[in-house]
Amino acid sequence: MTDTPAPTALTTLDYLLDEIRATSSLLRVADLARSGRRPWWRNLFFGVVRTPTEVSADLGVQYLGENIDRARDHWREAMSLGAELHRMFPTNEVVVRLGEDLDRVGFREVIPLLQHDAIPHRVAEAAVHLADVLDKIRECDRLVADTRKQLMLQRARDVGPNT
Repeated sequence: MTDTPAPTALTTLDYLLDEIRATSSLLRVADLARSGRRPWWRNLFFGVVRTPTEVSADLGVQYLGENIDRARDHWREAMSLGAELHRMFPTNEVVVRLGEDLDRVGFREVIPLLQHDAIPHRVAEAAVHLADVLDKIRECDRLVADTRKQLMLQRARDVGPNT
């Protein structure tokens, strides 16, 4: 029987970053917004002549619901990892500050904002809504990445150059 090492704060932060980035990659706001901004003449011939960009945008709309479900699942995992991080390292100042900063930028608000009934039905409004959600997610990503850097510097200082 092999003993697996206990996860470190850095490892947990890596997993957390992966989940945050997986969430943001599923919210293709640019594709969604592009589908709602066709010129009138393009709408007239939409069924006949379509550019690859338009096809891509339409597929983005078609799979939006599925992607939002998957994004919510990744965000739930991110929230679980955040809670695990705080359970494992309740006295680490950097981890405690991360929790406070994440709460401040809306870490817990993402799941309710990704509920289907919270997303407007009109494409342009949905794009704006999801762009706002994506801004929150990107701010969370930045905070977690910064925390990871701080912990790496702490570890480097603690280990020292002679080890």
